[in-house]
Amino acid sequence: MKEKLRLCLTLLVFGILQVSIALGQLQTEHLGKPVRTAVPIEFVTRDSQTGTIAWAGFVGAERYGVVGIHTETGDVTEIDLRSYGETSTAVLIFKHSDRQLFIFAGHPGRFFRYDIPLKKLTPIGEATKATFWHKNSITSGKDDHIYVGTYPDATVVSLNPQTGVVKTIEEVAVDRTLQHVGRPQCADDGILYIPIGMKKGQLWSYNLVSGEKRQILPESLQTYGYPVLWKGEDGKVYGKKDTTVFVCSVSGVQPVHRVQPVAEIPDNEANGKVASQIDRYGRLILRDKQTRKRIEIQTSFQNPEAGLYKLGDVRDGKLYGSSYKPGNTFTFDLRTGKFEDLGILTSGRIQVYDYLSHESGIFMSSYTGGHIDLYPAGQELIAKNRKHIVNLHATENQERPRQMVTGPDGMVYCISIPLKGMLGGCLTRVDPKTLAVTSYKDTELIPHQSYTSVIPVPEKGELFITSSVGGGTGAKPLAKEAYVFLWDTKAHSISFRAQPLPGVSSYGNATKASNGVIYGFAKNQYYAFDTQQRKTIFTGTLPNAEATTDIHVIFCKYPAPNGMLYGVDVKSGRIFFINPADHSIHIVGRDATLKDTRFARVYQDGYLYYGYHAALMRVKVSDPGIIN
Repeated sequence: MKEKLRLCLTLLVFGILQVSIALGQLQTEHLGKPVRTAVPIEFVTRDSQTGTIAWAGFVGAERYGVVGIHTETGDVTEIDLRSYGETSTAVLIFKHSDRQLFIFAGHPGRFFRYDIPLKKLTPIGEATKATFWHKNSITSGKDDHIYVGTYPDATVVSLNPQTGVVKTIEEVAVDRTLQHVGRPQCADDGILYIPIGMKKGQLWSYNLVSGEKRQILPESLQTYGYPVLWKGEDGKVYGKKDTTVFVCSVSGVQPVHRVQPVAEIPDNEANGKVASQIDRYGRLILRDKQTRKRIEIQTSFQNPEAGLYKLGDVRDGKLYGSSYKPGNTFTFDLRTGKFEDLGILTSGRIQVYDYLSHESGIFMSSYTGGHIDLYPAGQELIAKNRKHIVNLHATENQERPRQMVTGPDGMVYCISIPLKGMLGGCLTRVDPKTLAVTSYKDTELIPHQSYTSVIPVPEKGELFITSSVGGGTGAKPLAKEAYVFLWDTKAHSISFRAQPLPGVSSYGNATKASNGVIYGFAKNQYYAFDTQQRKTIFTGTLPNAEATTDIHVIFCKYPAPNGMLYGVDVKSGRIFFINPADHSIHIVGRDATLKDTRFARVYQDGYLYYGYHAALMRVKVSDPGIIN
């Protein structure tokens, strides 16, 4: 009996050791944080006790808050708001007096009071339900109240600075698909005007006393996005939608002519100098009003680092990647290990979805606007050399150009997701020689679906494309199941479609093995699809991963030099690979830095690269191949 017990314990310990080795801590490398952002100054406070201080809200990948820089001494006041929830949404600041600021920030959003002389931060009221708002979403009325337009539920939150009372005006729009609020404006007669979007624009008048509300924008102006509002010198609220300028009233809008938006005068002067920004090196930049001389004051402020969003192709030995908010392009030299921040190169300024290296140059797809750009081969990567190809927002109601490939016919293809609230992605073809653009709508592909991954299949002159029943943010799906399909690049039509994993509503990115078989994921399930036989030849499940709504697998776009197909289980922080020889899946290991990463790519140097907040990380998974 004792011998059996001893044997069982030995096997148990051995089994535990096997698991711990298989799931051991990975040898990750922290390569650096390539993008540090400048912070624009929003206003200056002037007080005999505190002196003149230039203020700004800031958001980075790892911290957010408010910073004040003394314009003479460079002394730094930093208000750290990280304890109020992780967020990448703007920090809104409002100058109530030269001794007191009000702040709206956090996740969820809430109001704060900051006493400048006392350096004291005080939360006001309860946290709201708000999870997103624009940088310019804050305004004030004649009643001195502060108003912020927020998402979701088309809600405006308000603060009475005198009493500290916080109120919410919830679900302004009757249409539940309209969730976003732009910058509200309050007329001198006490009517608050609230712009609503995004699927279509609306404008609501709201009586702050009675609570009566009314949608006042004519149907002809209810196009995508919300109207822009401003307050005139006469105390009335004016607006613009598309090319129409109007004045607002409780009962409707009246077109007006020769009326331009009133420019807000910046409150950023300090003793004859104008404060403009804290540059990315932590220097407060001012300009003398009289001489126009630039003045730099070095400070101890550590500018926020931008989070990393995506990696693309390697070109001339350099890996291309993007940060988000702002969407700077950076490179990482695979030979020297050096970064270069190239700034914003794309027409979309928030984030870059893909970089495609091509003999014509490097193609870039970006958000917002659904833009595709080209930087021609041999030309310096500076904005003036950018060739803008298409704005898919304007032409096809598309917003997120997710992935680009070079097709079997030599054309560049891009798949996309539509605007907020809309269904139906598209496939866009670009002729790399003429830059002529052809787009194929969802009605020519899979109706009411968006497209999540595209892979060239040169043997058949086709593209393998995966879909999702989802659409732009807030869209309500009409279809129940997603597809994979083959697109014939000569016939310009679908040649075959299938559902490798029945009942799936969204397929993730797919990868083609060296034997031509394509693998892809949907939550915790994966499939192998043979494009020659036109059938699914294997299905499997990621070990120890339940099919919960928050599971997310990032599958690397290309195989590693050793032929294995690598991916990351973002929820658990595990790296795995699929062996195409037998379709088996294997867990390599886990690391906390892999959790919630936005991207993972394997390159010919044998490393899997991924993002951890603002840092580029990597882990060795294979012997190297040939670096282009």
